[in-house]
Amino acid sequence: MINVTNISENFNKYKDDIINLLVDYYGQENYDLITERIDRTYIDFSSTPTDDFWYAEFHDSEISTSDKSIIRERYESYRKVENQASDKKKNLLSKYAFEKLSIDGTTANEKISFLFLSSWINAFSSKSMALLNNDTVATSIKESIKNDQDSVKRLCDSYGIKNPNFPADIIDDIIDYKEKLQLNAQAYIIAKSQYGKEIFNNIKNEWDIELEPITLSTIAFLETNSGGFAGNIMFPPEYHLPIYHFIRVPVTNLLNSGLKSIDVNVIHELVHECETKDMMVGIANKGIINEVRTQKIAIQITKKMHEQGIFIYDNPDDCRIEGESTYEGLFPITEDFIDKYENTISNCAINNEGDKLTEYFGESWNRYCEYINKTYNDAFPLLKYGEQSQIQIDAEVLSIINDMEQNYNNYNNRKEGTKYV
Repeated sequence: MINVTNISENFNKYKDDIINLLVDYYGQENYDLITERIDRTYIDFSSTPTDDFWYAEFHDSEISTSDKSIIRERYESYRKVENQASDKKKNLLSKYAFEKLSIDGTTANEKISFLFLSSWINAFSSKSMALLNNDTVATSIKESIKNDQDSVKRLCDSYGIKNPNFPADIIDDIIDYKEKLQLNAQAYIIAKSQYGKEIFNNIKNEWDIELEPITLSTIAFLETNSGGFAGNIMFPPEYHLPIYHFIRVPVTNLLNSGLKSIDVNVIHELVHECETKDMMVGIANKGIINEVRTQKIAIQITKKMHEQGIFIYDNPDDCRIEGESTYEGLFPITEDFIDKYENTISNCAINNEGDKLTEYFGESWNRYCEYINKTYNDAFPLLKYGEQSQIQIDAEVLSIINDMEQNYNNYNNRKEGTKYV
């Protein structure tokens, strides 16, 4: 239908070459481990009918007339189911929010129900209030929160709701309820749409199991607004079933967002799977540092892959390898350290021995990871694909890195000493 489906064929065609590039990075001794972990993984490159529809709209010349007709038919059918789920979610959420906030459910007030579906209402949450009261948070972030608050209040005023009160604890409750409704809505779409049936059949053919709609929605929708996702489906022990591993890289969704390198996203998720044992993923317990180093590895391997003339999806004449992830915004404060200790960190990651890094680098390793997490979370609203962030190395992180290096040297000196006892 859409030529992006060729990505599955290309991946299978070049799978052995890609495995060899991963082995070159991690070491020949890990060949069997990497091959087993890649082979066990189901990779889904599909996107929703909505993503496919908009891709076809903006790439009209690439799509045949017959395929356009099929895409539109799938989209209209999908939208019908999606609207049913959305209406149900909206009605339940509005009723819940109006009761919690003691808002009279008049016709006029029901017109503002979209506020609770939007992210604007999050400006009154406990998390947002904590950011506003934190002196270390950037002014731009605080201004964004205040602007959202002002927008909500103006809209309420225009519909006759004077001096609205939005207690943080009640807003938190509404947000939690909205998230539950969202999961239910996604399960409804999977159960009722042709798209859901396709996902169901693909999984059944791949794993020979029948998943419930709520579980299928994990694969069908999770992370479709980011670069991709590597995940697991795990059943309770009494089922005596293995852990099922999958990767989702929704190609048309990513192309619609303007990303120029699908290949980097695919390799990024494959690196995660190479480092996954059961539910353990590399050094993911340390948060963002794992994503930053994974992006570095993905860039490195994709460059070599393209140099060998291997392209999973990317157009050789119009693609980008770097500048395609917000994680790259942290390279200025991670790159030198990760490069220097790359072998040590990656060996721990693929062998799922992340705790050893505390042994090597001391407690400063935990401080470093916490610093990276905080820096990324604080800066995220300002990070954009393709733009280098303003995050630069400072005295605090330099001090932490110096401590880690001293601990690493002391550890190696102790090891060397034991050889001659």
